[in-house]
Amino acid sequence: MTYSFSRFVYLCGRPLLALTLLTMYGFTRPHTHARISAAPKKSSKRVGKYPLKIIHAGLHRTGTASVAEALGMLGYKVWHMERASRNCSLLLRGTKFWTRNNCEVFRLLDRPDWEETVDFDQWLQAIDCDVIMDCPTILYFEQLLKKYPHCKVIVPIFGFEKWYSSMVALTQSIHAKSFSFVARFLCVHHMLQQEYWPRLLEGNVERFLHDKEWALAYYHRRLAHIKRVVPKKQLLIFDVRDGWEPLCTFLGKKVPTQPFPKVNARGQTTSKIDGSCLSIIIVSCLALVLLPLLAICTCIYLRNSA
Repeated sequence: MTYSFSRFVYLCGRPLLALTLLTMYGFTRPHTHARISAAPKKSSKRVGKYPLKIIHAGLHRTGTASVAEALGMLGYKVWHMERASRNCSLLLRGTKFWTRNNCEVFRLLDRPDWEETVDFDQWLQAIDCDVIMDCPTILYFEQLLKKYPHCKVIVPIFGFEKWYSSMVALTQSIHAKSFSFVARFLCVHHMLQQEYWPRLLEGNVERFLHDKEWALAYYHRRLAHIKRVVPKKQLLIFDVRDGWEPLCTFLGKKVPTQPFPKVNARGQTTSKIDGSCLSIIIVSCLALVLLPLLAICTCIYLRNSA
């Protein structure tokens, strides 16, 4: 009985072992996305090769989830954290670039020589998207536009009052303990809480939550900065409530017959990321339990078949 069971586990467990080893390789292989060079080469400052088409530079809670769905309907491949949270593999590939080495890439991008140390091409190849939206790339739309100067830039806007209340709720949920506990396994919590959100809100997270006047000034200050940085012909600032027309005209696309998507993702983003992270944790824990069992049964099988 023991021999038959061990033989069954041995035969059925080999695919699991291969899959687990490939997954572990994905976690542990040397990080090449954000590299530090002791002797930087001038060629590293060349324009990016990846065919990126659209950069989203707007803030969260301005209808970005709806815009992401709309761009998907227009045939684009879109990186958006809420969309990525539906796909564990994509979420892993997308966040790996930003969380490696204790989120080192954020600090590299803060430096004036970031072009010598950060390779956006490899990240874009990993996620295989031609539109980048949402977290964490809206922090670095200037760097991305410099690397991919042909890109169009879109900025959805929303009325300040509704945007502010929604953004406050999102900020609070990002810093909730439940989110931190689940996402800790992938260092997503550290990326969002310690690196991304403080930079997004200019180091004033608490002030943003409690000082509405400061938040209003910040909202307009960021929008004015985008207008200064992005060439006018490459920039679209629009209200998602206007539907397909401004977006399709800007992109040179035919207006779809379907209604413009309306995605109300308020309160859903962190829970979806939680779910994806939790799925990865469960699979990893199962692997930790099943791999030793597989090893023991393999030893028994090989000993008895010798």
